[in-house]
Amino acid sequence: METREWNEGAGDIWWREVAGPHKYVKEIARAILDQQCLAMDADLDDDVFTEALKDRISSYDCDCHYVRIAADDFDDVNAFTAFIAQQYVPQFRFDPLDESPLTSLIRQSGLQHYVFFVDSASGDCPWLAQAAAAVGRLAGREGSAWIFRAPSPVLAAWDKMAGVHLLDRKHYLYHYDIQYFAMTCLRDTELNLCQQYYAADIIAKIAGMDGRLCLALARQDLYFHPETVIQEQKLSVDLVPILLETQMQHVLPILEDIRRYLVRKYETMIQQILPQQDEYGKELNRPTDLELRHLQHYLRGQGLFFQEKDDEWFQCAYQARNDISHLNVLPTEQLDKLFAIQQKIH
Repeated sequence: METREWNEGAGDIWWREVAGPHKYVKEIARAILDQQCLAMDADLDDDVFTEALKDRISSYDCDCHYVRIAADDFDDVNAFTAFIAQQYVPQFRFDPLDESPLTSLIRQSGLQHYVFFVDSASGDCPWLAQAAAAVGRLAGREGSAWIFRAPSPVLAAWDKMAGVHLLDRKHYLYHYDIQYFAMTCLRDTELNLCQQYYAADIIAKIAGMDGRLCLALARQDLYFHPETVIQEQKLSVDLVPILLETQMQHVLPILEDIRRYLVRKYETMIQQILPQQDEYGKELNRPTDLELRHLQHYLRGQGLFFQEKDDEWFQCAYQARNDISHLNVLPTEQLDKLFAIQQKIH
């Protein structure tokens, strides 16, 4: 994945392997097989998504025909209707009992097994809502399926439109979906597993629900030089709160592992300085009651020290605890030391 190309593997992982997007494809495929009328955001003009959708549908109906139409090329709904009739139902005749030519067209048996993608990238197509409403009224009763793609502000006005299903990806995507995808994109870098988890968490916080942005951020440099990567992507992101939150989530459990390791190994030595009462009035009666700051104050205050390796671990953890407490972002060198300690403890 070093090429980081959406159309050369990454997009397939996103739509076929990541849980949320994969479920989204399944839901759309099922709706199409049920001859429903769907509306989705125009930014889903994605060849990889379309191929994944076709593959899903073909496993149930291998006779489907897919037609993509640019709605912005037509002045009105009648011109749009005439184009479809000429191309796909040459024998079409308007039934005066129907409320519109498009309604008559949808009823034609010649459109069975057709899936129409009607796209308005601009969102300025004045008749698109009229067409969607006509299709929606017949959804599920005729043989064709229709997908209208337009910018989200346009679709927001369709919320109450009868028969038109708005499938919002946000309802299918979760933070862990982005994390998983980021981890997949990072697996061919030289980052170790702990570094990958940490970088993937940062990426997920920045990318939100955007798989393509996640892919663009999933680089080794994001771990070492996150500010540079953000600048290269021209993103307006306040990185410090994101780094602090991520470091708290990843580093605090390591500090607790180090504390427990030291308390367990040096339990007898710690017992010598107990009981104590700290500056907040907390009673310290057992070795397990001591936090890192207690170990620093009470043990060293009485001239008791850990072995050389363990003392290095303690100093690293204690410094990180102080830095995080004062909302200072830890440098990557310090993170690397903590990740290495974590691996040795476990």
